[in-house]
Amino acid sequence: LLNGVTLSDGSETPSHNLEELWMTMEHLRQEPQLSLLDLMEIMPGPDFAAGGVVGGFETIHTFYEKGEGTLCLRGTIDTIIDGGRTRIAILSLPHGVLIKPVLEQIQKLRANETLPPCVVKNASEGMRLRIIIDMPPVISADTLKEILYRETDLERTAQFRCAFKDNAGWTHEGPLLSVLKEAVSQCSSGWKQKTGKAVDHAPYIRDIVALGGYKNPLSELTDERRTAILKKPS
Repeated sequence: LLNGVTLSDGSETPSHNLEELWMTMEHLRQEPQLSLLDLMEIMPGPDFAAGGVVGGFETIHTFYEKGEGTLCLRGTIDTIIDGGRTRIAILSLPHGVLIKPVLEQIQKLRANETLPPCVVKNASEGMRLRIIIDMPPVISADTLKEILYRETDLERTAQFRCAFKDNAGWTHEGPLLSVLKEAVSQCSSGWKQKTGKAVDHAPYIRDIVALGGYKNPLSELTDERRTAILKKPS
């Protein structure tokens, strides 16, 4: 659930944000009767290394509730200019998609005139993706985005399952709540007091708020969410 994994049937368990996943497990450990909606306030959906968009909320809720489902994955496309010219920037890709096939698909759309004549520039630097598409204002930026999502791999669907593999090598699959409860039952405490002394139990959140003096296991790690949630299911 943290790093994601491909299962034996070809479906995947999606990756998630480290801090969100840990906080979700902490809340579930301390209040086992929490509802799925309550947990999704902490962990609203998967978080893929490539960024992009996943969704929407109802689709993700159904996926977590059933433990399996098909999610819509999109790259991120920003509008730079819409008016005097049409210029957009592709800033991220859907999970599992490479930039080379997408560029080839865009070139094919230009060749068969699905797209009007345009300039495609790869302005990416290091790990920062930035593909610029620049054309006269013959179509709007929104129309251009719709064509790209429909005709290229900038939008795809994938089959996912909730699962984790325990220390004995057994794979546990099912609804998110049951998978997380099984995972929580096999976890040991990683908490320390701020003095550096390890504690043999994980303190309750109410105790942390009331007493302070604890250092959580993720205090020195950063793992910012990069995958957005679609406002409406696609």
